Amino acid sequence: MTDAITLTRLNASDADFSLQLEKVVQRDMLISDTITHGVKSILDDVRSTGDEALLKYTRKFDGFDVNTMADVVIEQDQLHASLDSITPTQREALGHAADRIRSYHEKQRQESWQYAESDGSIYGQKITPLERVGIYVPGGKANYPSSMLMLSIPAQVAGVKEIIA
Repeated sequence: MTDAITLTRLNASDADFSLQLEKVVQRDMLISDTITHGVKSILDDVRSTGDEALLKYTRKFDGFDVNTMADVVIEQDQLHASLDSITPTQREALGHAADRIRSYHEKQRQESWQYAESDGSIYGQKITPLERVGIYVPGGKANYPSSMLMLSIPAQVAGVKEIIA
């Protein structure tokens, strides 16, 4: 027997909506001075020492024994070996999820456009993908391949040329 999941339905038009929302949302970590200070300290360290800090936090948070940036690079043969190590059912499920994610985000894709008014003024929107993005894919206890799919595929669809995980 599996545990039942309880869903709480909230209605934004309810008079006590804010109170109901506070009950179900754990905001303590978003407003914690300790956490804010810790994150600021990490960001300052990365800004000042760059790759050295990234390697230090990779060792600390991910538990990987890395000494150089080359230690964190995953080569194509490693990627293929990882893919070959999963079951056909897992591979099919990931492929199906990837197809659905790609299909959804392709529908959101926008193109640049412009038009000119009779007075000669030009209006529009220019859509330009970023050249490179960094995405965080948790490892360890929170090792979810879906995180990689949900972050990398939208970037690919948007036209990002380099995605660093």
